[in-house]
Amino acid sequence: MKTAKRFAMLAGLALALMAVLSFTGCSKKGEIAKVAPESDFEFKLSDDGTFIELTEYKGNAKNLVIPETIQGLPVEVINGFSENKKIKSVVIPSSAKVIKAPGFCYCDSLEKVTLPEGLLYIDNAFDGTGLTSVTLPKSLEYLGSAFLDCNNLAEINIPDDAAFLLKNATEVAVFLSEEYGWTDETIAESGEEIFSGTKINESVALQKELREIKCINPITAIGLYSKAKEKYSRWGY
Repeated sequence: MKTAKRFAMLAGLALALMAVLSFTGCSKKGEIAKVAPESDFEFKLSDDGTFIELTEYKGNAKNLVIPETIQGLPVEVINGFSENKKIKSVVIPSSAKVIKAPGFCYCDSLEKVTLPEGLLYIDNAFDGTGLTSVTLPKSLEYLGSAFLDCNNLAEINIPDDAAFLLKNATEVAVFLSEEYGWTDETIAESGEEIFSGTKINESVALQKELREIKCINPITAIGLYSKAKEKYSRWGY
């Protein structure tokens, strides 16, 4: 009987520990990466009072997990981390819709970012970071020149059915060709400007892949962007 009780107690402790770990998450080094407290951020309420925009990070976390809500409202706009020298990894919350410029630009130590499904818009937000790889979500619709001067970036994972490619790339190419006389080569070069850095520039295979998927910056097409202006004005665009 004592053995059974002891087993039940140990099993309960194990389950409790698993629950804690699944809630907080763990870093590769075994450190528990907790969701950052609201007090670590400066933020503002949207004009319609329905979501939060982060404007400054005041914390000291190396492995940062941004909260999904602040004061009970979803965090939909991410900003205010530029030139932070401490952050090594960041998890963007599933509530996020937009990462604004300058976002995380010139966060030299930033090596890893986790982008959630549901994210729609990335502005010039990761220029000059230490990212080694990036995986874009299928939900993404608009991508600025977000990864310029990322000299350690050697791997780019773009879903075959990513919305911003299938829905916009062909339309943007036609628009630039017909309205401005851009050639296929110029359009391809424009697409490659989204990503730049030492390792990318030296990788023939990666450059070829980028050209083949026609990863074009839709925001450069004024006509196409104006169609979406009403939608994105909600987040200040």
